[in-house]
Amino acid sequence: MLGSKRRRISLALALCAAVAAGSTMTAFAGSGSEQEATRAASVFRLSPTGAVVPSDLSLAASVLSDKPDGIPDNLLPGDVDADSARLLLADMGSTHANLYVMPTSKGKVCYVATGGPATCVDAFTPENPIAWTVWDPDDTGSGHPVKVLGLVPDWITSVQVKVHGVAHDATVRNGAFFYELGKSDSTPEAIVASDRSGKSVSIALGPMAPLDQVGK
Repeated sequence: MLGSKRRRISLALALCAAVAAGSTMTAFAGSGSEQEATRAASVFRLSPTGAVVPSDLSLAASVLSDKPDGIPDNLLPGDVDADSARLLLADMGSTHANLYVMPTSKGKVCYVATGGPATCVDAFTPENPIAWTVWDPDDTGSGHPVKVLGLVPDWITSVQVKVHGVAHDATVRNGAFFYELGKSDSTPEAIVASDRSGKSVSIALGPMAPLDQVGK
């Protein structure tokens, strides 16, 4: 658990930490007509919720706490303020996962789900309007179904996940989204994010990599 002392965790941008057996894909918005993640999500304009990030998730988020050799400082997200963590979504899907988000000193955001991967968001752009992770908590094709989750800026009002050509509505709340596929042997084909005007951006998804091989 977090103590009263402010704790800072340094992560590499686009960190995807392996914290359990399974598979994952992840992506984040990058350069373009940028809005910093903390400024684009209204949840960070509210007072901190006082969410306590479990110690195992803090450990997962700090896998690359030291600055990796060869990565320029401008590509690092800065110091993560775990004391300002928000619990955006709770009791998600068959694994009852929670999704936590923490701001950084550079205006970026790191998020982590219970039993799942951690990653950081640089910025949201019109071309890349969401940060997303596709995550299978166990062996692909067995056990728990695949989950699709991530962060959205204020202007995104709905997210759909396409499976076998059919679009399914994701839960969108508190600057985050979540959808769990109905069958353990299914994989998502695309994520569609829509804004208030009805304009949509479709993100095609590729195969997932085993969590223990992400970053190799």
